[in-house]
Amino acid sequence: PSSSRVVGGFEYDGKEKWTEGRKVQNVPSARCADSSVLRQWREITQEAGNTCSICSAPATGGGHVKKYPRGTRWFIIPICQKCNKQPNDKELELCTDVTAVKIVGIC
Repeated sequence: PSSSRVVGGFEYDGKEKWTEGRKVQNVPSARCADSSVLRQWREITQEAGNTCSICSAPATGGGHVKKYPRGTRWFIIPICQKCNKQPNDKELELCTDVTAVKIVGIC
C-alpha cells in the first residue's frame, strides 16, 4: 500500500529536513511556484515558510526542486519568484535550513 497522502489536491509522501548549504536545482512544473502550492506546503509542514529557501527574500510560492546534481525525487520548498525562474540545470544553494516535502508526480 502507498504511504502517500493528499492535502488540497497535492499528493506527497513524506518530508525531509534539509540544512543550509544543500545544493538543489529547479525542475519544470506545470503550475510553477504559485501561492496555492506554498499554502499546501505550510499545511503539511505546519511551518510559516515566509522566506525564500535560496536567497531569504519573501517567499511567493512553493518551488519544485530536486537534489543537485543527481536527484530524481521532486520536492517543494518555499521560494521567491526570482529564484524559481533560475534555469532548471543551474545549481542553487539553500541559505537556510528547510523542510522539503516529497511530492508524488507533478503537482
